[in-house]
Amino acid sequence: MSRRTTIKYWMSIAVGIFCFVATAEKLPPPADEEYPAGEIMSQQLQFAGKIIKVKFNRIEHVRKIGDEAYIGTLRSFVKPKGNEYNSGQGVLIRFAQGGLGLFSKSISRPGSSDSFGEMQKPDREGVYVQIGKDAKDISVAVGDQYKKDGEDGEYKWSVDTEIPDLADKRKVSVDEAALFTDQLRGKILEIEFYIVEQLKSNSVEEYTANISSGSGHTGVMITFPVSGLAFFKEIEGKGHSSSIIRSIYAKINVTPSGLVTLEAKGRRTSGAGDEIEYRW
Repeated sequence: MSRRTTIKYWMSIAVGIFCFVATAEKLPPPADEEYPAGEIMSQQLQFAGKIIKVKFNRIEHVRKIGDEAYIGTLRSFVKPKGNEYNSGQGVLIRFAQGGLGLFSKSISRPGSSDSFGEMQKPDREGVYVQIGKDAKDISVAVGDQYKKDGEDGEYKWSVDTEIPDLADKRKVSVDEAALFTDQLRGKILEIEFYIVEQLKSNSVEEYTANISSGSGHTGVMITFPVSGLAFFKEIEGKGHSSSIIRSIYAKINVTPSGLVTLEAKGRRTSGAGDEIEYRW
């Protein structure tokens, strides 16, 4: 996916947030049955507009996309045929900040070595999701509990969301950069990551790549000069096998649509304050 296409994609997601917030209090009761995440999209026409309890054991590529709004993909991994696990298409959802506490439990730990263990876990969570009306309409997670009161009902989250205080941190993970943009916007921090993918040249002097905390974690685009090419190229060559944590000093930028990008400064520093210098 090109940089321009990526930005347009996340902007289209952000447009739906207003409708999501405005209609959150006028929701129908849930359907009687529940389904694993891997079966939802193959039956989207049947479920369109309905609220379904979706079972899952993992959520992937979680990131913030706007004012107290997030996005991620629910997965329901099943036992393999042969040696390959399969989760189907998964369900792309957006959700309010109140859901982050619940979903945080189902984000795999940083480092790609944990992926296999995560896939073996049974569906241990369920969430009520209003299924999108078509392929372009993103489904919305509205809560993991439903309480009926007479003719009305209410969806709630059973786990409180606690936003960490990152104001004084000098080192953050690439996941934190993608999730807590309000606190980190415009700062230059040491960013920790594991994986480098999609390395390419923008010009003779500028390159881009996606860095992440491992399989299933959101990738964030980082821009760097030719002097950093050898560092990123070596990590990219390891594919998804790397379980070694890496770090880079970078400025955290956020587009108006909420897309996070990083501007690499270097691997090491010298000096302090206004005299600080970054080196490769």
